Amino acid sequence: MRKLFVLSLMFLALSVTVIAAPVCTIGDILNNNNAGAGCDVINLHFSNFALTLSGAGPQGPENVFNIATPNTWQVTFNMNNNQGVGANSQTQTLTFSLSGIGGALIIGASSANGGSGSPVTTIRQVVCAGTIDVNGNCTGILLQDVTNNGGTATPTTLFAAGGQTNVNVWRQSFTPAGATITGASFDFATPEPISLTLMGSGLLGLGLLRRRNRRL
Repeated sequence: MRKLFVLSLMFLALSVTVIAAPVCTIGDILNNNNAGAGCDVINLHFSNFALTLSGAGPQGPENVFNIATPNTWQVTFNMNNNQGVGANSQTQTLTFSLSGIGGALIIGASSANGGSGSPVTTIRQVVCAGTIDVNGNCTGILLQDVTNNGGTATPTTLFAAGGQTNVNVWRQSFTPAGATITGASFDFATPEPISLTLMGSGLLGLGLLRRRNRRL
């Protein structure tokens, strides 16, 4: 019973850590471009951001995006690509690593393309529990591989594997000549931290109750 009591305290402490305030900002992400330090949002840790651009003509502010945290436990990126403002085809490829803090699971992801539908723009998103090469090929467990044309979205879908503590993300936006992507978004879902806190509290209460019964 002593072991259960100690385990309950450890779980409760972990739960409190998980619901720490978000610390990621736009500047943090930009400063960590091609770096490994990263930053945290809710119970997720982001790192290894890298953005590559190809195609003639101006693009910007393609690497300025923000993180929103809605009431549901999803971390949402709202991107302002400003892609395709020239008369040439353009491609942007964003990659990064994502891990759960304190063992939190990453259980699902969404994708949306706010670009033009004619000419057709595309955004392909690959989420992999393993490595992803420069062409978006996953070596490991493929969790998601979706392509959205302009004006379409894939709602948050749960990963078939039931969730992972570490994933890599590859996301490529393409605009043919005469097309534009002026906005896009995607999010990652995790279990609600408050439920972990309640579970930890329940285990703690169970441990205390059993200790009390043994003394009677």
